Amino acid sequence: MIFPHERFQKLFTESAQRCEQWAADWWSEHLRKPETLSGMGDMLGAMCTLKERWNKGLEQTWAHWRLPSALDMERLYERLGELEEHIARLEDQLEDAPQRPQTPAQPVEA
Repeated sequence: MIFPHERFQKLFTESAQRCEQWAADWWSEHLRKPETLSGMGDMLGAMCTLKERWNKGLEQTWAHWRLPSALDMERLYERLGELEEHIARLEDQLEDAPQRPQTPAQPVEA
């Protein structure tokens, strides 16, 4: 004897398999058509254009508000990197320099 929930499970499983098969057949058929691929390419091109315009508008807004752009931040980080390298070189020079005896401070005469 098959219980109602087992029957429901069997019907659901068969229905899901038929649906998956139908979707797979549909995709296989339509993805081979040049019209479908052309449409997908047009959509991708439009999305790229939209993204480019969005970025340009965002950059103009930031410039209007006098906020730093991504390019400004990149230049800043490059300059900071150069300064860090320069400081590291100076530290190395100080470590390698011979130790000089410290002279006592001379009082300033008025």
